[in-house]
Amino acid sequence: MKIHELLTAPERWTQGAYARTALGRPIAADDPAACQWCLVGAIAHCYLDNSIRYAVSNKIQYAIGQTVFGNSQPDSIVPWNDDRNRTHKQVLALVKKLNV
Repeated sequence: MKIHELLTAPERWTQGAYARTALGRPIAADDPAACQWCLVGAIAHCYLDNSIRYAVSNKIQYAIGQTVFGNSQPDSIVPWNDDRNRTHKQVLALVKKLNV
């Protein structure tokens, strides 16, 4: 499963925790009770192989760097995801554009 398939709706995305239960409790991204994921949690949930996870993380970091800095400087995923002004629509657009 790709991240854009996991985060199909706003209620499947979260901020401030890698993942959450249906009651909003923070939980590990790979816990079966998880039903919401931040971008980092979604990477961990969707890409179990460490080398693929690393490659996807780098791809996303560089894309965020393009958005934030206008160049290929990587930027951290967590602060970008957790920015109070960030929207699910922006996150979904990014992962769809990158096809991850």
